[in-house]
Amino acid sequence: MCPRCAMENETEQHMLFVCPASRATWFISPLAIRTEELSLNMLELLQDMSGVLSEMNMVLFYNIMWTIWKSRNRFIFEGKEENPNSILAEDTAITMTPVLNGANVKNMKAECTMVPSQVRAVCMVDASWDVMGRGGIGIAIYCRQGLLQHAYCKPVTASSPFHAETLALAMALQLITQMQTPMPIIIYTDCQFLVLFFTENEDRHIHDWRASKTAYQCKVTIEEMQGNVMVKYIPRFFNEVPHKLANYARTKGVYYQGLPSTQLMGELDLCQRLTAFFIF
Repeated sequence: MCPRCAMENETEQHMLFVCPASRATWFISPLAIRTEELSLNMLELLQDMSGVLSEMNMVLFYNIMWTIWKSRNRFIFEGKEENPNSILAEDTAITMTPVLNGANVKNMKAECTMVPSQVRAVCMVDASWDVMGRGGIGIAIYCRQGLLQHAYCKPVTASSPFHAETLALAMALQLITQMQTPMPIIIYTDCQFLVLFFTENEDRHIHDWRASKTAYQCKVTIEEMQGNVMVKYIPRFFNEVPHKLANYARTKGVYYQGLPSTQLMGELDLCQRLTAFFIF
């Protein structure tokens, strides 16, 4: 019997992909995989993944399996119960370590993105979610010079990780309008399927009607802004400020809005300036 969920026998497939904790981890990962749709034959599953994922994403895929295995062992032998976000935090650190350790200036430039000259502000959004439906959203708005101008976090109730991500985007659009943020503006998210929804009208991965409803509402709002708002993907590793804000809201039940205070910056160890990923 599975020691974590006590619902089914603990086969390899169940432990790595089917157990609710594992399933949530895969879904909120940068790969956003719905494991209930995967083959339960391990060999077929690995063959399928190697056929559709890039080499870098296959490294991420194997790392997530490894961290799920280690989290399961910590639960059994140390009594530590970890949520999907903490499991992924370890995976992100593992995955990025060789990249950062071996990076030189040339490689780092390849990892950066140039913010178009016409863009007058940058908004970064993220969401945090657990299997109990508790969520948090985090939003960080930066001026053209890359300085953090506005921080927002709020606890939310969400039916899925993707629903939480759409709620974060919806609130970001609302804030941009209320604050009369200079436009054009780019909104960055680490949710790849959310970006695909807006850039390629790809909605086949949206299986949550609440998330679908919110995503379509966001789409209408963006269309009404007549090309002044763009939604783009950013790797999770570089989405640190909204990620911390979202986790803060979910775990502490904290609501915050405004210019980041010294206390907030210190408590969450937030960076005042965008430097790691963006070139202005």
